[in-house]
Amino acid sequence: IQHDLTFRKDIDHTALVQAMKVHPEVNYIRFKLHAERPRFCGGKNATHIQFASRNFSTDTNLTTVETGNLYESAKYSDNNHLVRFQWYLNIIGRLGQLRRAPEDPMQYQVGKGKCRELGLYTYGYPRDPPVLHHLDGRRTTG
Repeated sequence: IQHDLTFRKDIDHTALVQAMKVHPEVNYIRFKLHAERPRFCGGKNATHIQFASRNFSTDTNLTTVETGNLYESAKYSDNNHLVRFQWYLNIIGRLGQLRRAPEDPMQYQVGKGKCRELGLYTYGYPRDPPVLHHLDGRRTTG
């Protein structure tokens, strides 16, 4: 999680971890920062994974269960994301010593068509609005 990115809505991370346990092909879950045109892994159609997500409302003090979605994606970002720790250790270890941040070589791997091999997924549905918000310190007053 980056210090200047907050979630616009509550995310049931426990449900996401459970979805990763049930679906071992999911190694990385990206949360969108901007409205974007989706890039699906392998073409025009994405593989979707649905999961049960619990949401608590402070207004009503009720918990509801909704269907969450992940879709296979040809995008990698170092913005807020959820990964398997061992997967990250293996991936970063394969990159070796770098003179720059690891997101550049990771994006290069995705560009070479390795998104399915990497197990990259994005939270939500392809046309959903972003779930992250950037806190721009230059625009604050006080």
